[in-house]
Amino acid sequence: MTDLIETLVLFKDKANTHPRIASLIKGWEPTIVVEATDSGTKRYLPVRACRIASVDTGDDTEDGAPAGHVVHLRAAEAVLAAVFDGRSNPADAFLEGDLEIFASDKDQVKLDAISLVLWGA
Repeated sequence: MTDLIETLVLFKDKANTHPRIASLIKGWEPTIVVEATDSGTKRYLPVRACRIASVDTGDDTEDGAPAGHVVHLRAAEAVLAAVFDGRSNPADAFLEGDLEIFASDKDQVKLDAISLVLWGA
């Protein structure tokens, strides 16, 4: 398992056990796509029933891509790892051009709120 994948699993576990995250993401059920531009690593984090259900490869879909509501984050693997383990503020990484986020404004606010609740950043 790469550092990014391990980081995503730890992020999932931390978010799923945090007492405020479930109420924060109630009714929000995207699939978060995390794509590392330098290594080609791509993982899918489906948000279902107020939890991040898994960290998947996407191999169970016809073309590897999720259907429906998608939030796509793309950056170098080190940037993604820093964002998902709380060392880097995702809004700062986005504003500095290090992180690409393909999502609606509402989705970006949810991501910022999750970051704020988990890491105070």
